[in-house]
Amino acid sequence: MPTFGGFAAPITIEQGTARSSLLVMNNGTVVKLIDVHKTYRTGEVEVPAVRGVSLEIKRGEFVALMGASGSGKSTLMNLLGCLDRPTRGQYLLDNTDVSHLNRDQLADIRNGKLGFVFQSFNLLPRNFGARKRRASVALRTASAQQSAIASAG
Repeated sequence: MPTFGGFAAPITIEQGTARSSLLVMNNGTVVKLIDVHKTYRTGEVEVPAVRGVSLEIKRGEFVALMGASGSGKSTLMNLLGCLDRPTRGQYLLDNTDVSHLNRDQLADIRNGKLGFVFQSFNLLPRNFGARKRRASVALRTASAQQSAIASAG
């Protein structure tokens, strides 16, 4: 289990190989990071979130990214997911250097090669279904009342 100390605090990346023969036959490198850094700037202040991470993930491997709060895990995931670009270093995704692509090119990469499972999804409010059902009932009730008024008149 390799440990990488290039984060704000040490994190551990665990890798294991899948047992599927299909995955093992095509075991090329899918993700390769070479001395990747990400620094955020706020005015004159620089905050290094990821410092000098090098990593290789082969097809069929399972990877766990673990570390303390503030260690750079989310920043690294944003880089790996092509949601952000490294400040310096190189990121190869399927042998394509995505380190310096513009936003539209990164969107194309995300659309064609990546999928996301979010820990918390905030696309719709949690009670959206209940509100939608109440609105539907209210609409049907109003429609029935209008129909009754129209037939009485």
